[in-house]
Amino acid sequence: MNKYFIFFFTTIVILFNLLIYIEQKPLIHEEPRRAIIAQEMLLSGNYVVPTVYSRPYVKKPPLQNWLIAILGYKKKYVSNFDARFPSVLALLLIGFSLLIFIMDKKIAVMASIITMTNYLMLYSYGNKSEPDLLLTLFTLLTFFLYIKSPKNFKFILISSFFNGLGILAKGISPLFFYPGIVIYLLLYKRKEFYDYFKFLLIHLLLSLLLPAIWLIMYYFNGDINNLISGFSSQATDRVRGGLGEIITHFSLFAFRIFLAFFPWGFLIMFYKKFSYKIRDDIFNSSLVIFFVSFIIMALLPGGRGRYFMPAVPFFAIIISYLLVDDVKLNPEYKKIITYIFSFIMVVSICFLLYFGFYLQIVIVLSGWLLFLFYARNTKSVIYLLLFFNLFLFTIFTHTYEYYKVKNYYDYKGAAKQIVERLNEELPLVVDVKINPIQLMFNYERMTKEKVYSSAVNRFQKYYFVAGEKITNCEYMFDIDYSKKRFPKLYFYKCQK
Repeated sequence: MNKYFIFFFTTIVILFNLLIYIEQKPLIHEEPRRAIIAQEMLLSGNYVVPTVYSRPYVKKPPLQNWLIAILGYKKKYVSNFDARFPSVLALLLIGFSLLIFIMDKKIAVMASIITMTNYLMLYSYGNKSEPDLLLTLFTLLTFFLYIKSPKNFKFILISSFFNGLGILAKGISPLFFYPGIVIYLLLYKRKEFYDYFKFLLIHLLLSLLLPAIWLIMYYFNGDINNLISGFSSQATDRVRGGLGEIITHFSLFAFRIFLAFFPWGFLIMFYKKFSYKIRDDIFNSSLVIFFVSFIIMALLPGGRGRYFMPAVPFFAIIISYLLVDDVKLNPEYKKIITYIFSFIMVVSICFLLYFGFYLQIVIVLSGWLLFLFYARNTKSVIYLLLFFNLFLFTIFTHTYEYYKVKNYYDYKGAAKQIVERLNEELPLVVDVKINPIQLMFNYERMTKEKVYSSAVNRFQKYYFVAGEKITNCEYMFDIDYSKKRFPKLYFYKCQK
């Protein structure tokens, strides 16, 4: 099969599944927090100081929020699509970056499809409103543009620009670049190490330029000491832990990462020997960066699997170089994969029939026929795993994800009821003890008015929402979310 056809076929399947329910599925977990920051930027016009309930949010830099706000700027409204699309775009750009910058296109295509279709990046965060895929994209671009010409100021300047964007996305981009690059230079560029190191220091200084500009603007618009304290606290939380926690985390981290790379970790099982024919700066530096990043993350007891995401493309590059000589499939594998495809398809259709999701049955059946056709006609273990994975992702999207679309509690209806009952034009203040983030985000979207935390409340007369009964304000109504794993909320009208 033509390698470019495989790449674009994979891209189309990914796009279809990531976008089909992107607006319908309610924002969950941390997604409403990312979205409400962008929503409050649009409402206040302050794009320098991120806020939640009008209170400065100091745990993450604002790049992702800026991108979301750009998408919602014209309508002054952050939709679910706006909140999630930066991640979808970042995933695709990661794949295209690997395709463009790796000269051997057979290796490039393989690295691209492994990176775009592993469990961590595709299933977990492919269309989630989180900054991790943006961080991964900017870290990868930083690497490619640096390794292309480590002493060329033009490439250093562009590479450092992307590293600055990575810092503004999540702050930890340098962890996945500088330690590995320094060790790579020591191992492979020892004779010229000090020359390379001087240029790397220039790279570091230039990388800090964009974050420094934001910090200077923050200084004149907010409390810079509070911001630094918040970032410091976030960093120390990741490294805090006793020796026992460190040992436990280190012991389990490799297993967790193996699962996160599903199904591509299993590639090694199909090969009796690796190819050692090709060695270049991209392979050597990727190998070092991956293992150095692994050690750093494995030693941080507060580190989660998704924090390792920027290292995934380096894993894909390593595997693609080592396994460049693909092997032919054993005919028995095709029989086995046919049975597995069919079994998964039958179970999925039974699930969809039970819940009455009939259009999704058509999609699953079509996917089964298409992927079965390609699986039966490929002679490549790599492509077999790819088709199997794409089929699983299609199943995942149209069963589990669609189930969430239909059954997750959507806070739009509840927010609409609140808007209708709070008929006087007063600001809404939320008790600092509670955090009904999904509800308040939808309230802001509907009213185009900011919600305020009680920590920043300066109003004489206001609505107040609390998680418990209070006696010093006029009671209005309450909303019971106990069946939705949410506390009962009490609404009051207060006057100082």
